[in-house]
This record gives sequence, structure tokens and C-alpha cells, in this order.
Amino acid sequence: MAHNLVLTALVVAGSSGILYTISLHQSLSHRIKHSSGLGLPNLEVEKEKGDDDDEATAIDSLPAELAEEPSAFHIIHDIAWKSVPTAKLPTALADHPEQLLNRYLRRNMACFARTPQALLMRLLVWTKSTTSNSELAKAGQTFDVAHIQNLDFVPGDVVCGIYRVQARTAARVEFAMVPLPIKGMPPIDGRLVTGVQRRTDKDTLFLTQTVQWKRRDVEAVLPLERKPVRWLHELVSWWLLETGIQWLLQCN
Repeated sequence: MAHNLVLTALVVAGSSGILYTISLHQSLSHRIKHSSGLGLPNLEVEKEKGDDDDEATAIDSLPAELAEEPSAFHIIHDIAWKSVPTAKLPTALADHPEQLLNRYLRRNMACFARTPQALLMRLLVWTKSTTSNSELAKAGQTFDVAHIQNLDFVPGDVVCGIYRVQARTAARVEFAMVPLPIKGMPPIDGRLVTGVQRRTDKDTLFLTQTVQWKRRDVEAVLPLERKPVRWLHELVSWWLLETGIQWLLQCN
């Protein structure tokens, strides 16, 4: 009898968690503006804002061959963004975009390091990696909150094992997606870009872009093409975007 009650409670709890997650994804999809598609991002954000300044949305660290020989690559992108009144941001940071972006990224990356996706990546690094023990320990440290909170996100900094800062401006940080050192991993590359930019005197834009690609002659499926992975990516990306902004607003 007791066993049945425990089993029933676990099933109910699991079902409730799944329903909550589905509801959260749907709710965020209405509050966060987003777009996705094949090829390189076409700056939908710029078109919507009517602004030609792409300081927050351009991706400088993309390999030149993607633009020079696009037919040789299979490319997929995902973008999420939200604008907030600049007056609501912390007054000490509103006029210092680099410091604002650092605070925002430290908080969001520390939160991401606790997500199931990051925990799985950490587990894979420790159990499937082909690197030495010293390199494993170094990779493991990049998941630690203390490590993340001390980063200024300059080129070379690594977060959560696979995100290495490739380029940095005051308005954005471009992370290269470094393949996990696991035997048999396909040669898939990508960028994760976080941008924060004051668009007008009244609004500040928060933006997250993800781009993944592979050569067309490589037999592999991009992670974002797998529906479960894409769904989880959207959930985490949108959630971090919204809660990161809320956290900043409460810092005032």
C-alpha cells in the first residue's frame, strides 16, 4: 500500500513538472520575441526597430567561408530578444554597457551552469572525454559559479566547458561553441552571441543569437535540428533572457 502511494506521488509530481515546463515554454514564447530559420541571421531585429546600427546583432567572429561559400555549408540560426525601458535599468550601469553586459552574463551563465543541459555536458566531459586528468579538472572549473562570477568575458575565457569567448565589444560577447573532447563527436561548429545595447533614449535591447553549421558533405544532424533539443534550447534561452532582465531591474 505504502509502495503504491509513493509510486503514485512520484508519477503525479513528474506529470506536474512536465506540465509546468510545457506551460512555461508556451508562456515565454508570447513574452519573448524570437525567430529561427536556415542560413545566417538576417537581422530581423534591425528591421523591426528601423535601425541600421547592428552593433548588438552583427557576428564578427563567423568564419569568412560561411559568407564566401554559403552553398558548401548547412547553417541554422535562432534569435531571441526583448527591449526594456532604459530608465528601469540600474542607474550606475545604464551608461556603462560593458559593465551592464558583464553583470548580465555572469548572472545568466551561473544560472545556466545549474541547468540539466550543463550538468549533462559536465558529466560527458568527465566520463567520455579523451583529454588528460589535468585538462578535465580545468574544464570542470569552467562550470563553477566562482569561476563565472570572476569573468570579464574577454577573448579566450571559457564557460561551461564548450563556450569560449571569440570576440568582445562593449555591446556583445561572441562565444565559439568548442566541441566536447569526446571520441566520435561530429565536426559541428557554432556561435552563441549575447548583446545588450541602448537602441534609443528610451529603450535598451537584450538579444541572444545561436548559429550552428556544418559542411554539407558531413553526415551529421545539427543539435538545433533535433526537436527535443531545440525545444529545450528555446526554453532555457528565453527563460535566461527574461529572468536575467528581471534580475537586473531589481538591482536598482
